[in-house]
Amino acid sequence: MALPDPSWSADDIVAHLRSIGTEENRAGMARFGINTRTALGVGNSDLRPLARKLKRNHERS
Repeated sequence: MALPDPSWSADDIVAHLRSIGTEENRAGMARFGINTRTALGVGNSDLRPLARKLKRNHERS
C-alpha cells in the first residue's frame, strides 16, 4: 500500500491501519482488558505520525 496521503478517504485509512496492525499489539491490548475482537492492533508509535500526516478533515468520508 502507498504511503498515507491527506486526500485518502476514511476507508483507505482504515485499510492502511489494518495492514500495519499486528497480532502482538492485539495481545498486548488484551492484557489490559481491551476487547480485541475489532481492535486494529496499531500502536501509538505508528498512529501518531500517521495522524500528523493526515491532519484533521471533518468532511472525510
